[in-house]
Amino acid sequence: MPWWYWFDREEPLREIQRWLAEHAPARLRAAGADPGLVTRIELLALPYDDRWAHPYSDSAAETN
Repeated sequence: MPWWYWFDREEPLREIQRWLAEHAPARLRAAGADPGLVTRIELLALPYDDRWAHPYSDSAAETN
C-alpha cells in the first residue's frame, strides 16, 4: 500500500497485521467466513518464525 506511508515513522504493516489479528477473526467467524481464512489471519499475530512453524503452515499449501 504505497499510499499509506509516513516518512517520519515506520511503514504501518505491523499496525495493519495487529488490527487484523485482533479484530478480523471474530468478525469473519460471525459472517460465516472460511475457517482457513480465519486461521491465516490469526497467524498474523504470531512472530514470523512461529507463524511458519505453526501446524497449519504445513498443510496450507495443500489447500491453495
